[in-house]
Amino acid sequence: MLILLFVGPFIVQILVRVHKLMKMNKYDYFIIPIDKDLSGKRILLRAIFPGLLAVNIAIYISLYGGLNPLFYHSGADPQNLPIVIEYIAVIVGIPVACVIMLPVWMLESSGLMCSRKVELYNRPITPDIESVAQFYIKMLKGYVGISTVIAYGLILYRFYTISSSIGTILIVFIDPIVIILLVVPVSLLVEMRARKTNARLDSHYEKLSIDINPKTIKIE
Repeated sequence: MLILLFVGPFIVQILVRVHKLMKMNKYDYFIIPIDKDLSGKRILLRAIFPGLLAVNIAIYISLYGGLNPLFYHSGADPQNLPIVIEYIAVIVGIPVACVIMLPVWMLESSGLMCSRKVELYNRPITPDIESVAQFYIKMLKGYVGISTVIAYGLILYRFYTISSSIGTILIVFIDPIVIILLVVPVSLLVEMRARKTNARLDSHYEKLSIDINPKTIKIE
């Protein structure tokens, strides 16, 4: 995760190239300066998303069963499933979630925007403008939102069929809180390094022929 703080800007370049490809090069890109720092509340809230993603990954791996003994010596025991989920979430889930989310957070902090090229408008309509980071965030939130419901449905079904312990079920709902709290320091560290990261990203954006100066869009 610490390595990602330094290699994240290179992943951001890939995200921008993918965005251009998906938009079929019909958009211009520009930067909107973001002067405000994230509040402590926002830093905490944005950790919820990768925290849930980490737990979802852990649940799917634990339900497979074959890998459980790698994380817990008696992982096949249904009563130990919450412990297995916790371990997998910490060892595998959080790093994978951070690989996905840290570059997106960096992209969001950089203020990169895109707008449909003016020459493509053939009638006076509202300009099509969007945040490049929000394009990915919306897509990932849709996936995590659906996968959270499915993952917890599967895990609760398994508990009710092989375990009668209410305590183990409660632990499954406590796990996300613990994992989210573990992600908070990562979220804080990304924000603390935002200005340095943005300076690096600006140089990368210039190589991609992106205007890093503030831009005004007017459709006539």
